[in-house]
Amino acid sequence: MDTPRGWRHRTPDTGHLSPPPPVFGASPEWLLKDGVPIADALVLSHPEQLDRLRAACPEAAGTAVLAGDPCFDRMLAARPYRERFRRALGVRRGQRLVVLNSTWNPDSLFGDGSDNGDGEGSGDGDALPLLLPRLTAELPADEYRLVAILHPNIWHGHGPGQIRAWLDRARRGGLTLIDPLEGWRQALIAADAVIGDHGSVTYYAAALGTPVLLGAAPLSGLDEKAPLADFVQTAPRLVPHASPRAQLETLFAEHRPRAVTASSMSGSAPAGSPLSRLVSARSVSVRAVLYASRASRKNRSATVSRSRASS
Repeated sequence: MDTPRGWRHRTPDTGHLSPPPPVFGASPEWLLKDGVPIADALVLSHPEQLDRLRAACPEAAGTAVLAGDPCFDRMLAARPYRERFRRALGVRRGQRLVVLNSTWNPDSLFGDGSDNGDGEGSGDGDALPLLLPRLTAELPADEYRLVAILHPNIWHGHGPGQIRAWLDRARRGGLTLIDPLEGWRQALIAADAVIGDHGSVTYYAAALGTPVLLGAAPLSGLDEKAPLADFVQTAPRLVPHASPRAQLETLFAEHRPRAVTASSMSGSAPAGSPLSRLVSARSVSVRAVLYASRASRKNRSATVSRSRASS
């Protein structure tokens, strides 16, 4: 019998709920060696992550440094330069910039569309390749500008030549591909709307208050208690067979930025909080903490070595 998505399996011997799978990168096999933390300091962006670390790997909790999200903070700091970024992307006065964004797994916007978030798989095929011709056909070039931000692993996995070949028709129709390592933050700041998925770039867009449509939104693999899962469940969805232009116009008309977006959806702490003050002093405090942690580790190692030698 299939288990409904979101339910946890019961163990056959006791009937108790099995623990949820560990968060990628936060389990003991990633963080410990012989029961000792590998890293001198583990930099986290939000108190919620510290709670997860304590639950998944309490041995490493003592190395945690709450430092906010430097990537998101850079975008917040660069907002005054939004018009400059728009000009660099060729956005003219009166045009709207629509950013297409995809993370890199099969359920992403650039994936095969195997899961549309309902737990059963959509079978609609590749979402972005199907969407692009309609966008370039329906959106007037004098009113809209299209750019795409694809995860670096997409470029690495398929190769730049293959990506450009696949998207050649859309590129000739006006689509601009953003460098996967540089420029995506500026494009996100410049955007009027983002059509994306469950990846971090789309998540950042929502945290910036930019209107977002989810073209792919799988719930599989997401912790139901994570802020990202709430975002995927509640953000507006792109209807595959409806007019993308009409949906964008509706999105612009009805969009209301969430008051809690920056605090619960992004990595950085709310403005004015103690953590945000730590973030503002990151260049000094985090550097000091990292060096202090490293020095402390060396001192502990030296003490252990002397103890072993004396015994």
